Order: sequence, then C-alpha cells, then structure tokens
Amino acid sequence: MRDSGREGGPGAALRALRVAHGASIEDLARATRIGTGYLEALEAERVADLPAPVFVKGFIRACCEHLGEPSAELVQRYRPLLGESGPERPAARPAEARSPLLGPATISLILVIVLGLSLLALTQLTRDARETGPTSRVDPAPAEAVPLPASPEPRATPAAAPSPSPAEPTAPAGPAASLAPAAPAAPTAPPAEREALYRLAVKAVETTWIRVQSDGQVVSELLTPGAVREWASQSGFVLTVGNAAGIRLTLNDRAMPPLGERGVVIRRLEIPPRPDSAR
Repeated sequence: MRDSGREGGPGAALRALRVAHGASIEDLARATRIGTGYLEALEAERVADLPAPVFVKGFIRACCEHLGEPSAELVQRYRPLLGESGPERPAARPAEARSPLLGPATISLILVIVLGLSLLALTQLTRDARETGPTSRVDPAPAEAVPLPASPEPRATPAAAPSPSPAEPTAPAGPAASLAPAAPAAPTAPPAEREALYRLAVKAVETTWIRVQSDGQVVSELLTPGAVREWASQSGFVLTVGNAAGIRLTLNDRAMPPLGERGVVIRRLEIPPRPDSAR
C-alpha cells in the first residue's frame, strides 16, 4: 500500500497535479524516464528513499514539464524536506551582484583563452620532441663508424692465423644454444579487459564548461552546443558543471533528469548517486 504525503505538503500537491491531468504513476514514469519507486517516494515525501537533492529537484521539474505546470513553487516547497533553506542557489546570485564582470560569458571567455594557451604550449612541446628525437638517434652512427678503421690495422696479421681456434670453442656453444629456445617458451596471454559498468554520454545544448573525474583520471573541457562526449568507468563519475542547463546526460543509454537552471554551477555531482549522497 502506498504512503501518502502530508496533507497540504509538496508531495500531496504533486500527486494532486498528476491526478488532475489524469496520469498514473506508471504513465508519468514512462514519460519522464523516472523510476516508479522515486515517483512514489516524491509523493509520499520519503526523503530517505530519494537520491541527492539535485536529482530530486530535477525529478520535480521533469514531472511538472510533462504535466504542463510551473515547477518553481513546487521545487521551493520541497527544499526544506531536502535539508535546504533560503532562496534557490544563494551563493550564485550575490557573486554576480558583487562582480558583474565575472558573469558566465566572461568566465567562458577566460576558460577559452586558458585552454588555447595550454594547447599552444602542448603543440610546441610535441614539436620540439619530434625535432630532437631523430637527432639523438643519428649521434650513435659516427660513434660506431670510428672503431671500424681501427679493426683492419692488426700488425700481427700472420699471428691472427690461430683465429680458427676461437671457432672451435663455438662448437661446444652448440648445446648451450639448443637450450636457449626452451627458456622463452612461456608466452603469457594478456588479461581480458573488464567491461565497463557505467557508460556516461554528455550532449551540450548550450555553451558550458565540464570537468569529469573517473577511475583516477580527470578531463576538463569547454563544450559548445551540439558537442557530444562519452566516457566509460568501473566505479562511476564525479562531475563539475559550469552551466546546469547546458548539458543533457545519459547513463547506460538511459536519459537522466535535467540538472538545473541556466547559469547554475553544479559541484561534485556523483553519478550514479551513492546512497549516502542524499543527506
């Protein structure tokens, strides 16, 4: 039997909107790609069964968008249940008011300049490495050519006649040589690669900066509209996004809810969400 939210609470309001539009939990789950368990937890206000607050707010926006209803007021009513207080994204607005020159456009321009300088430096280093690489291989050639004229100068060439004697010791080397092939007869097959547990696809719909941490590696990039990136991981991903409304995420071929509004910065977003990240 499903729990019901508090009378007059945001869960009851969300359920009332769904019922008013004649949609069932299953209909809403199919349309928004949100699990029925999460939708039931939203309406029952069971916060312990929900993921991180940023996902919960994305669920609410997706439901309201499908039902054709505004989501701002309902998101604001859920925030105290999620342990949040005050206006939405309190840190982002004062920062824009204090320093209007450091808006999203200015930050994006600075990032483009920094990335351009980094690519220029990397290109120069690669070019220098290619130029110095062949010269280091040419140096040993004259060194090998120097001892060659010295070898044909043996003054005791007649005494060199016993040279066949060294050829005789080579005969006993035959049995030793026959043993040599037996040593490298243990080829080791390369271990099979493990199949990645998580596949994350990111599509940019607006210009935004993104940083992805996965399996000990970090990738930072400025994405422009239409850009698509994909990563695979055994342990999951940690994202930092400069514009929450600028990207769409797909985890294991399943679309994820929107991250937030335009210009909102998302820091250390764990995908998939861990159980302890909902607190």
